[in-house]
Amino acid sequence: IVIAPLSVSGSAIGVLKWLRLLTTVMAFYFSISDNKLPERLGGARSLFNFVLLFTFAALWSDYPVMGMVNKGMFFFTVMTGLAMSYSAVSAKDLLKKLNMIGYVGGASSLSLAYVFITNQEENLVGDRLAVAGMNANTIGAAGALLLLLAVYLIFKPGKNIHKVVHLSSAVFLLAIVLGTGSRGALLMSAVGLFFILKPILSKNAMSIFVVCLIPFVVLQIYGAISANEETVTPGIDRLANMNMETKNTRSGMWSWTIKRFNESPVIGKGWLSWGGTTSANTHNVYLHVLAESGLIGGVLFLGMLYRLFSIYRVNTSSLKAGMDPYDFTPLGAGILASVLLHGMVESSTILGTSTNALFLGISVGLIDRSNVLGNDDQTALQIEKDQYHPWAFQRDQNSPENPLTSI
Repeated sequence: IVIAPLSVSGSAIGVLKWLRLLTTVMAFYFSISDNKLPERLGGARSLFNFVLLFTFAALWSDYPVMGMVNKGMFFFTVMTGLAMSYSAVSAKDLLKKLNMIGYVGGASSLSLAYVFITNQEENLVGDRLAVAGMNANTIGAAGALLLLLAVYLIFKPGKNIHKVVHLSSAVFLLAIVLGTGSRGALLMSAVGLFFILKPILSKNAMSIFVVCLIPFVVLQIYGAISANEETVTPGIDRLANMNMETKNTRSGMWSWTIKRFNESPVIGKGWLSWGGTTSANTHNVYLHVLAESGLIGGVLFLGMLYRLFSIYRVNTSSLKAGMDPYDFTPLGAGILASVLLHGMVESSTILGTSTNALFLGISVGLIDRSNVLGNDDQTALQIEKDQYHPWAFQRDQNSPENPLTSI
């Protein structure tokens, strides 16, 4: 979450880019070696099948070695996100881990705000927030996903001080999303919040006040900034002109991607790159998948989306029956929907160790496991014992610390 945005900064040193790769490789390694590895459930299985084919498609590209290195980062990042969701043994444990991610997001937003306030001129590109040379759209997308998590955590069980921390994080993260002037990030926030807040607002009408408090505080902050004529209010002017005629700067890249698909429509080109060194940003996940993995990859991708939608529908019925007390299903669906929506205008999700790729794995894991997690550790282990392969529990069966030995 921290290294990925920094490593794509215009002023980033080379070691940060290699640290990004090393971090994801090590995270994936520890997730499968130090944790119990269960059988993949429906959503995870379909995600794994698509990501595996999409990654190995690099083998029939013009640059197979560099293609595997670049696409391998995407594979490790998605699988790490999936492992993060699967590593929790109970609903309370998963909520605790989500809180940890929320605290990291809040600290990052505060750091970003501090850097901008202390030196505004060097952290603006035009009128858009671009701290330390990072791309404004990259900041906006990461901020939108962390905003969804922060709002979700406000309404979860916990101490009041924790709720205040998450509320403050949500205010700063919304300000950052607006400051980047990223229309895609703003739409990510709106769509994701719709899924997350719908069940919460239906259960507690008073929560509307808390939700409205976040944009109110942000607007007050921006109003105070705008009162100073010498201060630029980042992002607002660009977002305010969304309905005006704007030039589509991505159409040329989309046309180029379609031409690459037409050259090899069945299996794709394997890997699209700039001179065999870095991945080409086609600014559209769906066209990118077709161009690199052809119709075969496209079918697997659509199959994955259909499978996830089917699981979501089943989970929604369970949610109404009170089987998902922590509302993990709406959170997973909100994150997934926002990432897929952002994919219509950006291809960062499948280009490497981006925050989008990490949260894609997390969201699928949340949707998969929302209805099988018990509230406490022992109940959860008993429920999942029948769900997972016996190997997942065999290693610790004889250990005196194994909770199952006391059941």
